[in-house]
Order: sequence, then structure tokens, then C-alpha cells
Amino acid sequence: MIYNINKNIFNNLKYNNMISIKFLLAISAIFTLLFFLGCNKKENSEINKDNNTQSQKNTTQLNEQKKASDNENVQEIIRNKLDSWITEINAKQYNLKKFYADNVLYYKNGNVSSDKIAKDKKKAFEKWTEIKMSVENVNISKENDTKYSCIYDKNFSMENHDPPKSYSGKVKSKLIFEKINNDWLITQESDEKVYSSDKQGYEEQNKNDATENAIQKDVKTQKQNTEFNFLGSWKCKDDFSRTISMTLGPGGYYFSNAGQENYSGTWRRSGNSLDLYDKYNMSSGSVSPYGSKIVVDMNNLGRFTMERK
Repeated sequence: MIYNINKNIFNNLKYNNMISIKFLLAISAIFTLLFFLGCNKKENSEINKDNNTQSQKNTTQLNEQKKASDNENVQEIIRNKLDSWITEINAKQYNLKKFYADNVLYYKNGNVSSDKIAKDKKKAFEKWTEIKMSVENVNISKENDTKYSCIYDKNFSMENHDPPKSYSGKVKSKLIFEKINNDWLITQESDEKVYSSDKQGYEEQNKNDATENAIQKDVKTQKQNTEFNFLGSWKCKDDFSRTISMTLGPGGYYFSNAGQENYSGTWRRSGNSLDLYDKYNMSSGSVSPYGSKIVVDMNNLGRFTMERK
């Protein structure tokens, strides 16, 4: 009987131990599974993190490449604008207003309109027989998304044939381009530094100017010594019924050949007539009384009998 009791106790212990072992094995398996799941999750998290980091790097790189590409495109546009601007100046084209914004910081003149700049360029074209300009060492840089600076060395040469006169040199110049209404326009034009300059023929010009100033001073102070009064506005008609006019003032004259050619200068009295001189103190004609009218004899243009307006 005691043997049977011990056997039952042993069987019960054996059974309970087997249950405990199975339970422990189950718990161990669960923890092992959870451990591997945790490791896998961490690994996946690291992978995702690496992927996100790489994606951000790729996006940043693409954005930088796009910005670099956009910057290169704008620089190319501005360089083409600069070349076109130089070409039209050399060709003495009057339609330069298209390159400028409505208001521009223009050399030492401050803020001026594009109309005034166009007139200033036109005045230079009319003053010089030939204009040649070229650029080198062009540096175009971005100031912001809508503003670029263009700094370059400018070689220029301007010549007149009559009277002989020239002006040439080299300067460091600057243009500012800004994006306005989807176009890149000049908002600033200036010269930053003068490398060299050379003027020829100005000595004679200064001498002529001094002579002209002396004549004008003499004209303004002289008195009318004759009964005939030349001063005032005169007119006549040409063969095509166009009005030719002349204005004689105390300091000089202005002659308009039917709007085709305009001349101005000074006059000096010669007896009862007037001798006319251009701004270079060259004889340009004469004016003589003819009853209540005048006879104007302009060199190379002919003779006109005029009456008062």
C-alpha cells in the first residue's frame, strides 16, 4: 500500500513537472518570438529611417540641381540680353527702351525714366559718327530670385569725322537686371571704375567753343546801329508750299528748312547786313534787308526772301 502511495505521488510530481516544463517552454517561445519581433521592428525602423534620410538627401540634391539649372538658365538669358544691348548700341538703334524698366538708377542722374534714357542714348548717337563697344570679363551673379548683377569690362570708341574728334577708353561697368512681368529688364546702369581714357581733337573744339562764347558775348552787348530791325521770326514757302523759317535773336539765329534740316549759330553785323556763323565759327550765310522783308542766303541751301511771321 505504501508502495502504491509513493508511486502515485511520483506520478503526480512527474505530471506536474511536465506541465511546468511545457509552460516554461511556451513562455520561453513567446519571449523568443517577441524578442525576434522586436528586433525585426527595430531593424525595419532603422531601414525606414535610412530610406527617409536618403529620400530627403535625394530631394535636397534634386532641388539644388534644379536651382543650379535655373540659375544657369537666367545667366544665359541675361548674357544674351547684354549681347543684344551692345549690338544695338553699336548699330545706333533708337529702340533701346525695350531693355529698360520704367524707372532706372542711371549713372549719376539718380532715378530716371526709360524715356529719358532713350533720349540720352539718341543724343549720343547723333553726336558721334561712329560708336563701337565691346565687353569682356563678364560676371553675372545672383542677388536673389528676381535680381541679378552683371559686371563687365567695357571697351568703347567714339569718333567724329567733321570736325575730327574721338573718345575711347576702358571702364568697369555694371548693370542690374530684375525680373519684371516675366522679363529681365535693366534697373541700374553705371560705371564703377575707369581703367583708361583718351580724347583726341578736343583742344581745337575747346578753342572753337571759346571763340563762339566770345562772339555770343559780343553779340549780346552790341547795339542795333541801323534803322532796320532784323530781330524776330521770319518765314517763307518753298516750291512745295512747305514753311521755311528763321528766328533772329540778340544772341544768335535758328534756321529750319521746312523741317528737313535745322541750323543754329551766332551772327555778327556787317554794314547793314548780318553774317551768320555756325557753332564751329564757320561762315554759314548772311541776312540782308529787302524793303520790309529780309533775304537769307544760306550756304549750300540757297537764297530765301522772308517776311515776318
